[in-house]
Amino acid sequence: MKTTLLFSFGLLATITSASEIQPFEATYEIIRGGKTTGTLTTLLEKISDDRWTIKDTIVGTSGMASFIGFKRVEKTEFIYDDKVLLATHHEMNQKAAFSNKTYTFNWQPESKQYQIQHKGQLTQYEPKNKQVISSQMMPLALALAACQQNTKIELQVLKNKSVTPYQFNISNNKTLIAERIYSNKTSKKTESWLDPKRQCLPSKQSHQVKDNPTILTKLTSFKWL
Repeated sequence: MKTTLLFSFGLLATITSASEIQPFEATYEIIRGGKTTGTLTTLLEKISDDRWTIKDTIVGTSGMASFIGFKRVEKTEFIYDDKVLLATHHEMNQKAAFSNKTYTFNWQPESKQYQIQHKGQLTQYEPKNKQVISSQMMPLALALAACQQNTKIELQVLKNKSVTPYQFNISNNKTLIAERIYSNKTSKKTESWLDPKRQCLPSKQSHQVKDNPTILTKLTSFKWL
């Protein structure tokens, strides 16, 4: 289950004081094909005036996810300064049965490059856009954009060895929903239901791929810290 980072298709989107972020802890139930398979816990903490960390922990609790001992932990350190989000450090560790996966990147301000460790290889990447986020920061980015009343946004997400743009439409027909824009050829559909009472943070997310079970994440507990 993030701003000069957010682009309203050519127009730079800034964040107003009404969209400031606050520390919180949220727990989500993960449901695949109607059956609970695990939990997701998100923890957002403030390190200093402009530095934050967000940590996601996914644990398999039933079915095959529990059987193979699935656990995935992601943590991103980022700067939130002058209404701008910038990921400075990211690490991911995933364990399941006999398979372990890791991924890290670090922002190098001197060279203006990211140092990336992916599949045992160390590479450098210089982003064209100076505002880059990790994939786990997307719900926070969507929340900030939605509370700003943006209707179309593009996020610059660093994955693997380069940045991938993610585009979303945000609608508010009684319910605030962000839907990812895919190409016409894809059979995927991804939506996030955003809660205005919790600074537009997601209360539910859905991911569908044709002929595959729908994956839902539903909020079960939330508290400000």
